Amino acid sequence: MTRSPSVSERNSEIRFFGVLREDYAFHFYVAQFLIFGYGVYRFTSRSYAWLGVLPAHLFEYNHDFNIVKELWPFAVSKYVTFQFIYDYIPRPDEPGMRILQWILIISCLFGLLGILSRCSAMVAGAISLHFNGYLMASDGPFDGCTLLICSFLTLALVPSKTFYSWRRISVRNKRVDYHWPLLVIMLFIGAFYTSSGLLKVIEIGPHWPFLLRLDMLAEYQTNTSVFVSTKYVSPLVLSYLGSEVFSAISGFIVMFGEIGFILVLWFPRWRSILVFSMIAMHVMIHLSSSINFMGSSALLLICLDWNVLVRRLTILYTGDSYKNLVQTLRRFDRLGRVRLPRNDANMASRKSKLDRKSDGFAVRDENGELYYDLDAVQQVMARCPLLMPLAWILSMPLLIYPARLFFNKWIQADCKRHE
Repeated sequence: MTRSPSVSERNSEIRFFGVLREDYAFHFYVAQFLIFGYGVYRFTSRSYAWLGVLPAHLFEYNHDFNIVKELWPFAVSKYVTFQFIYDYIPRPDEPGMRILQWILIISCLFGLLGILSRCSAMVAGAISLHFNGYLMASDGPFDGCTLLICSFLTLALVPSKTFYSWRRISVRNKRVDYHWPLLVIMLFIGAFYTSSGLLKVIEIGPHWPFLLRLDMLAEYQTNTSVFVSTKYVSPLVLSYLGSEVFSAISGFIVMFGEIGFILVLWFPRWRSILVFSMIAMHVMIHLSSSINFMGSSALLLICLDWNVLVRRLTILYTGDSYKNLVQTLRRFDRLGRVRLPRNDANMASRKSKLDRKSDGFAVRDENGELYYDLDAVQQVMARCPLLMPLAWILSMPLLIYPARLFFNKWIQADCKRHE
């Protein structure tokens, strides 16, 4: 008698995103739209013209580099951000900086519309990197567009035919070039947030959440927003931050969310909760401190699996206990993304090849990933628009484990009712 796979074998939580794997274009198209769309929003909502007013001696990298200066004899950023060209030519004045910014905005707009997208990514990446070099050279305010620059430079390496355009768009195209850029971008995003969480632990310690003290911040921001500062903060949000216990809980959520963010590449079930926890963090920081990094939320959304909306699913077999459920799910599949078995003979052969019990349920997506039982049902629901919200709820890691136990009991009871 063959051994039936265990739950951990049947529903593996570790599914690496993949490197050179063929995938559909839809996820890449979403990433292209979010990156260039965020670029248009970001560079139209602020002005870099003030950098053209500053005297040239403020860009001489005279500020202290601390340990970086000790390890390296010169400022690497001077050459990476093309600031070295001003050793030979004069710096642009205020109108010149405005022209550079308009070129940057137009490049992002072209990429958003699918016009010369690769060239637009090159131009946008170079100019935004150059502006960032201005701020580092003058020891100016932190610009916060590191992830956007990395995304532009990644898109600049992608073949031109990969991008959507006003003449060419097909979400069902399938190529390797639609997949590896997403891996690189997600790797940048994951490393960015994970390193941020690790720095909190390294520089302050694992007790950082207890030192966060959002309750003191709430009192300070309430006073300054009324009497000193013109920046908006939400009185409603500040009222929730008045508890030291809430401050510590929020700190632990942020710290573990940041440290674990790199796991989006290996644990797809954790993607949604990690992504939306970081978006919630940016929203709370903006509403409580008026520090606006909310635009990064657009890039965080790239880490979700958008191709699930176009990736078809094949039901390999259904046991007797699942026949009623499959017939119900069939009514919701209006887009034809779930392929149902045609005859019992094929189901039996598939079942024996996969070494499964007769009362199970198995599906395979177009990447060859296998899902069983409740995880298989969740994958079917994700492809049915009316059931998609329920599929997202079931994908949360803290809910799936008790849900599996409840689901198995419900299936058995439903089977007995129809006997």
